[in-house]
Amino acid sequence: MNAVWMNPVRILHFSLLLAIAFGAGCSSIAPRTKPREAKVYPGVRNLENYGGGVYGEGGGYFAAADFVASAGLDTLLFPVDLTYKPAPLAPKPPPAPVARFKGTYTFGREQSEFRPEGSREKWWVTGNIDELQKGFVSSSKDARREYTGPVSVVVDGELSAAGDHGHLGIYKRELRVTEVVEVGEMIAKKKK
Repeated sequence: MNAVWMNPVRILHFSLLLAIAFGAGCSSIAPRTKPREAKVYPGVRNLENYGGGVYGEGGGYFAAADFVASAGLDTLLFPVDLTYKPAPLAPKPPPAPVARFKGTYTFGREQSEFRPEGSREKWWVTGNIDELQKGFVSSSKDARREYTGPVSVVVDGELSAAGDHGHLGIYKRELRVTEVVEVGEMIAKKKK
């Protein structure tokens, strides 16, 4: 192989570029796929949207890696972002009335998902769910989690209009929980 490419400094530079290009954080990709207010460094600014334990167990490491990767990609795309002209954002609709919902809830790394009973839809869940999420995370390395799969729940909350919600906008709606009314049994996972 060519001796120029075998130079350790070039290999290091090339490896760093590949790591930044292919390891770009989700926080950096998400705002570039929809209208945004932030002109420069949108990925680093978007990290605040992934708070509240959305990274799941060991989330601190994922959040740190996401920050580094997003900052790297945002730095590389800085010249492109300078030319970005933010479109005016549509006004937010008034909040929906609080209603009661029954279905299954699953929590994990970059997942906070509600599936309403009798529907194939899945919704992003936010709001007053901290206590429920704690059941999906072990308190220590040796402790067992209370839930390892979806649990049946009854919650009161506000359901958003259809759109792109949650992690990378893959959820059709957002359910902002005001109260967890009931947590039932864990739902057995179907074997494939």
